Amino acid sequence: MAEDRSSASEDTAFLAEVTCKDPEAFAKVVEREAFDVTKVSRCSKEAGNADKLIQLSRLGKGKDAGKLQYAPVCLRNLAAPHPGDPGQGGGPNIIKGDCLVERKSYGLPGTGTGSGTSSFETACAGTGSEAPDYRVIALGTTTVIRGEKSVPCPPATQVKFTAKTERFIGAVYCAVRM
Repeated sequence: MAEDRSSASEDTAFLAEVTCKDPEAFAKVVEREAFDVTKVSRCSKEAGNADKLIQLSRLGKGKDAGKLQYAPVCLRNLAAPHPGDPGQGGGPNIIKGDCLVERKSYGLPGTGTGSGTSSFETACAGTGSEAPDYRVIALGTTTVIRGEKSVPCPPATQVKFTAKTERFIGAVYCAVRM
């Protein structure tokens, strides 16, 4: 992938597919999915250490005519930094070796959501308000579809976090306190 800013606005970039040997190339496509009406916010486990997720979009055809469709594209930087590597505090996925920080969250008025805490990925070397509270030691799953097998967290797990995203319903992050 290479960036073409010739016709881009201040907050929009246009990307062009090029060979990885092209001098303008900055990332390699490690996964690209088909267009669908569901927008995803994470890459698959196979592309777990992707550094960035971008969304291609188009108007649907056939049964999805008039609906906006998305195709997630997971990218890996050709050179450092690699925020998707374990413990670096970035990338579209939470993977084994990543760290989490817990923050107070507030529900939205009129939605029935209350206040509580939410956890976010942070660099394991983070300090101050970005200092990690937990380190992910394993990824587990809960059974959500008949026939799937649950993958339990290891005995050393102190805290379990559940991902609530469209693709990873059932993903569990097994963590220990820092």
